[in-house]
Amino acid sequence: MTIAYLKRALKAANDALNASAKLVASGHMTLPQSHAFQQRLFQVRNHVVDHMSVFRSEWRRRQGEKQ
Repeated sequence: MTIAYLKRALKAANDALNASAKLVASGHMTLPQSHAFQQRLFQVRNHVVDHMSVFRSEWRRRQGEKQ
């Protein structure tokens, strides 16, 4: 279940990136604001990916033990 929730978090991060691009295009967000937002969001996104990797490795390890 944890990996599924992390996948949802990645989708939310990708949706937020798309939304920020639309905000820049509409003039509601400046380009420097967008870059700062993207930088922070990518940090969060990278942590999510790292956690997914750890959980997948653990899942594979446990599944290997059962066989």
